[in-house]
Amino acid sequence: MKPFELILCGAMVCSLSCTITGPDNELFPFNVRCIAKAGTDIQQCYIYRTVSRDDNPSYDLDVPDADVVMINSRGERRIFSFYTDSVHSSTYYRSDSGFALSENETFSLRVKHDNITVNGEAAVPGNFKILSITNRGENENHTYTIDVQWQKSNNSAIYQVKSVVPFTNNGHLYYEERLYETRDTSISFALDLPFQNRDSVLVQVTALDKNYYDATSLHYQQVGIDRGIGFVGAGLVQSKRFMIQ
Repeated sequence: MKPFELILCGAMVCSLSCTITGPDNELFPFNVRCIAKAGTDIQQCYIYRTVSRDDNPSYDLDVPDADVVMINSRGERRIFSFYTDSVHSSTYYRSDSGFALSENETFSLRVKHDNITVNGEAAVPGNFKILSITNRGENENHTYTIDVQWQKSNNSAIYQVKSVVPFTNNGHLYYEERLYETRDTSISFALDLPFQNRDSVLVQVTALDKNYYDATSLHYQQVGIDRGIGFVGAGLVQSKRFMIQ
């Protein structure tokens, strides 16, 4: 299966098709996008207004005054706060303190706004390991072919593979992120940036649940939530570095 590639220029927001193919429940004028991940302590989600049932969320119409709470399987709760990212011109809700999730753990999300409450639930996929990262070396066109293999994660439906690549420009160090998606447990991709500093490259593999897959690949507009448009999904993150030789 050929992976899908997305070059990230800022915060990632999952945009869905405007065709409703999921449950035809009552819809309300705000949109929830949340992917909670084991392997990271800070959780975040996106909440925007939706003009109508046939529209994608209007990302310029944020909802800064919603009550957002996440609850893990042990009954621990975290209240999310509203943040504005002026660099990437985006807004989101984030847990202010660490809120770690474990493999196979079920959690819930509650979003309340204008006397409307949306409840969501998802389960974190099982643990896995990155088995190998192989650098085939520099090609004649100055690109590097990278092969990554990992174990299968139980209860996952799709994988995201992100490369975080350092490069220099006019004496300044920058990082470029590239994101790939695949349903396989291996992937090959090319790195084509000038590696003047020959620094390490971070590879991050995230196993994502069926909720995420149904929402982003099958284009269901209501997944893992009981009202409204959007989805609550879960992932588990594993990371590994390797050196460009």
